Amino acid sequence: MKKYIIILCLGLWMTTFTSCRDEWDNANTDNYVQKHITCPVDLGTPTMTISEFKEAKQDLFAQSNSFQLIEEDIILEGIVIANDMGGNLYQTIVLADIDPDNDCPLPMNCLELALKNTCLYPFFPVGQKVKVNINGLYVGCYSYVPKIGQPYYTSKGNLRLGAALLQMCRTNVYLDGTPAQYKDKISSVFLKGSDAIFTDKKQQNFRNCPMLVTVEGYFTLNDTTKHLADYDEHDDGYGVNRDFKVNGTSQITVRTSTQNEVAYINIPRSDELVQLTGILTYYDGWQIQLCSKDCFFKIPANK
Repeated sequence: MKKYIIILCLGLWMTTFTSCRDEWDNANTDNYVQKHITCPVDLGTPTMTISEFKEAKQDLFAQSNSFQLIEEDIILEGIVIANDMGGNLYQTIVLADIDPDNDCPLPMNCLELALKNTCLYPFFPVGQKVKVNINGLYVGCYSYVPKIGQPYYTSKGNLRLGAALLQMCRTNVYLDGTPAQYKDKISSVFLKGSDAIFTDKKQQNFRNCPMLVTVEGYFTLNDTTKHLADYDEHDDGYGVNRDFKVNGTSQITVRTSTQNEVAYINIPRSDELVQLTGILTYYDGWQIQLCSKDCFFKIPANK
């Protein structure tokens, strides 16, 4: 009898274990982000395009390190054209306006959405359409880069516009459709060194950044032992600046965060022509941040 009870108990235990294991294996993770990270309900029809919003707030966006709390429903819509997958854009995704005529992202009409999380790309993949109700969020500039976020104090005690809490996505951010619709429609703006954006100081303003661009040119540092962002050279923002001449004329900065896949790209010789694709922004001057290591391309000498 005692043996029978033991066998029966073992059988019940195995049944319970198997049942729990099956439930774990078959857990339903469909639409996890929409259910738990972002708003599960459509926020409604957009009230402004990104470009219209930047024009409406031009007095704010034309300033450096300015921000304002939005206290009314303003719904913006954009396509994710860059995120933090390569590790070089920190707590940031870039949203582009949608061309109503061709139903594709407009890489020159963008703004940043800054969110306090070190791994945003699984939630906001490139190509994803996003609606944002900025009521309760802050908008403004960090330096001269238009963004949506939340103020914070820097290590030096300065109040700056930084990343909003990820939990704000639950009420203010909605994912519309899937990335497949727009991912293959994303293109960059090809800029030459002679373009007005580099030569005319009046062009250095909120209308032109952030922007997804491609440039060709040369690094001025002729040291192939260096990388884009060697850790021992980082500044207070844990980034490294490298000078780059677009078409050998206009100089911009290649800004790279340390300790990511982009950081370990070797600097080519100063006579090697390279092509860079990334997000163009304006701080003390124009700078570009590569989205991933695939955005760095050496051009063959016989081109």
